[in-house]
Amino acid sequence: MNTRNVAFFALSLLALCLAVNAWVWLLNMGILWQTQALASLGDLLHSVGPLKRALNAFVVLLVPALISSFIMRDRLSMGSRIVLHSLLGCVCGLLYLLFLFGKVPTYALPQAALFLGAGSMAGLVNGSVLELAPRVHRPVPKDLFCQRRKLLGSLGLFAGGAGVLGSLFGPWQLWKRRNDHLDVDISGLQEGQMMTVELARKPVWIVRRSAETLRLLEEQSARLLDPLSESSQQPEQARNAYRSLRPEYFIAYGICTHLGCIPEYRTQDNAGQAPSQYPEPQFFCPCHGGVFDLAGRVYQNMPPPRNLEVPEHEFLSEQVVRLHAPSLAQEWNL
Repeated sequence: MNTRNVAFFALSLLALCLAVNAWVWLLNMGILWQTQALASLGDLLHSVGPLKRALNAFVVLLVPALISSFIMRDRLSMGSRIVLHSLLGCVCGLLYLLFLFGKVPTYALPQAALFLGAGSMAGLVNGSVLELAPRVHRPVPKDLFCQRRKLLGSLGLFAGGAGVLGSLFGPWQLWKRRNDHLDVDISGLQEGQMMTVELARKPVWIVRRSAETLRLLEEQSARLLDPLSESSQQPEQARNAYRSLRPEYFIAYGICTHLGCIPEYRTQDNAGQAPSQYPEPQFFCPCHGGVFDLAGRVYQNMPPPRNLEVPEHEFLSEQVVRLHAPSLAQEWNL
């Protein structure tokens, strides 16, 4: 492999890294805008969720992106390459949309334009950054063509770089707050009620469950994706059917494990909501229809890949619970 190929390979990796970060943030912001949940964007910014999703997308697309970049490198004009990269990004968005459609068609179809648009823009970032690659096989005159290529590459670097910085902001904030804790008075919490507090810029739910709710939790195991929470995050002492230290109290981060939206707490007393095939009370995510029971366990055939996360906590007394801020290792499930 000559020097030119090595340089192009390195630039291809950079372009893909910037593109997937741009895709993650465009998709998240679009979904939060459509579902009127933009208030959770700040919570998403202070988490490692975008960075984890960008890394997953990078691994999945690495080989296809490198192959397509090398194939198109010298065979097409600059404009054709950028357009083709944009179309390939659109195809990736379509494939992800089809994956969601197989699970929740009701929510996937209305967001089709968002998925295709975000994929197309990510492909545009990828193609624009690749245009910074050196063309050593022939001299490139310093004319309008060269200036346009530099402009497109700079725009791609800016768009993707903004996504990278946004993804790195969350881990940095978590590291700064790694020793924080919050003491919460739960003496006034009645059966069926939920209170929300903020810990490390993340919403934490505290729900007091009734005996009837605890009974329902035991009956729904066959319909759950991970009923024993074997692949989900919670303190070791809370790894049980109720996912709690004390059965009547359930404590979890109020962030969906799919794309970081904030689910709703639904009870039989909520007026104006559509009937559900799953027992209530429940947690319902409006972004793509994910449903969790009151132990934060997700039902089968839902977009969320795992149960809601339970923070480290301890009961200091009958009325006070101490919540511990998450560490980077806990956020990454290490």
